[in-house]
Amino acid sequence: MSYISNNNLEEGFEKGDNEEEIRKYGIQQKGEKFKNKFFNIIVIFAFLFFFASIFLLYLVISLKKELKSANEAKINLKYKLKDFVNQLDEQKERIEYLNKIEKEFPFIKREKGDDITVIKNEMDEDMALYAIETAKEAYYYSKNEAGISDYIRTRFDNRYNKFWQCIVGHSFSSHIWNNPNEYIAFRMGQLKIVLFRDNEE
Repeated sequence: MSYISNNNLEEGFEKGDNEEEIRKYGIQQKGEKFKNKFFNIIVIFAFLFFFASIFLLYLVISLKKELKSANEAKINLKYKLKDFVNQLDEQKERIEYLNKIEKEFPFIKREKGDDITVIKNEMDEDMALYAIETAKEAYYYSKNEAGISDYIRTRFDNRYNKFWQCIVGHSFSSHIWNNPNEYIAFRMGQLKIVLFRDNEE
């Protein structure tokens, strides 16, 4: 049996231990080191997989939110387009009707004239224009002041919600407490028209 010298002994072995035992110990140590490295690699991959899963979950949640927002925007746009198309159809019908009336009764235009004089306006431009156009349209439907007033009030109730009030006459004074941005007074020919909303009704 051969023995190795004291200078070549590994740590933990003394003189007299045989080479076979030392070799087995070295193999065992290498195996332990390999196991430790393999375990460390598995732990690192596990952490990487965990953080990658968290990141992917975050991306999925963000994508779902974006899709939900896009669907809501699509639905809102759909309703706005539908409302816009309805307004265009309504405007088209009004124009066709007014053109028809004007052709059948040309004296009406000469009688009322197109001279509109705004006395006071607190409405936005679209609402004010709608008030004036509705007043013109009302005149075609009815020549009496009560009929014109009721027509304008009804159209505004339907379009801008209740409760609108309308005063029509040839000569009168008024002092009205109205809601902000919901008042207009103007003359259409000889008629004076005051339109405002009162939410307390």
